[in-house]
Amino acid sequence: MAAKKSTSVLISKLKDRFYVREGHKQSHVDFLAALYRSGTALPPIEVTPDFAVIDGRHRVLALKLLKRRHVEVIIINETNNFKLVARAIKANIGGSLPPTPDDIFFAIEHLVKNGATKNEVFATIPLDASFVAPLYKGVMLQHEQKKLQRAVEAVADGNTTIVQAAKKFGLNAKNIQAAVRGRAKKVERHEPAQLKRAVDMRFKRFRATLVQSTRHLMTNVRTGNISPKTAEGVVDYTQSSLDRLIVTWEAQRKRFESIKKAEEKK
Repeated sequence: MAAKKSTSVLISKLKDRFYVREGHKQSHVDFLAALYRSGTALPPIEVTPDFAVIDGRHRVLALKLLKRRHVEVIIINETNNFKLVARAIKANIGGSLPPTPDDIFFAIEHLVKNGATKNEVFATIPLDASFVAPLYKGVMLQHEQKKLQRAVEAVADGNTTIVQAAKKFGLNAKNIQAAVRGRAKKVERHEPAQLKRAVDMRFKRFRATLVQSTRHLMTNVRTGNISPKTAEGVVDYTQSSLDRLIVTWEAQRKRFESIKKAEEKK
């Protein structure tokens, strides 16, 4: 069978409709970027007809890190979500960076959120059932916990009674009642303001470290302790690190938007 022809498209056209990994590995992105920089030809990424990425996110991030605008793609004419996820997982298993158990857990979670039955999950994940079973069980326990959390929030907001919440979310009313009582005793540890303060504190430390390091570098150049060329190398490396940070943040932001959309559909 002849290999499918690839075509070049703008990276900005690519979409992130689903994920089958918990996150990307930055060291792998850096390695792929080094290969692209050296002129090594890497396989095209796989996308749907509307350019949703199926396989090749690490390659896309590597190209973004190099500030490339185009990527070679192969268009896969498939629209069934379960089949697309199965194809992505199979590509990862046979690729240079096999998925971890956490990645498979993440993929199963995605399938369950999109209405997959147990049989559909086992048919979609191309791995031995003895490996998939405990991961599926963990996902379902987490799924039930999230339903309980939504039920408790609905009761706490005064929008529904415990009996109504039990019927709406398919849960035991006694479990909801116990969770409501437990919630009243807990101190909220994840308030938005508290999370924002934590982020702000980390960024202030990072900014202070960056400024201090740069001043130290400039002082050493002025005093002749290091040459301007050596200092330039440090500056370029710092800029490269910041570029990687931005690419990482953009990828995480897209993941957040994907999770947000999935949760808003419930």
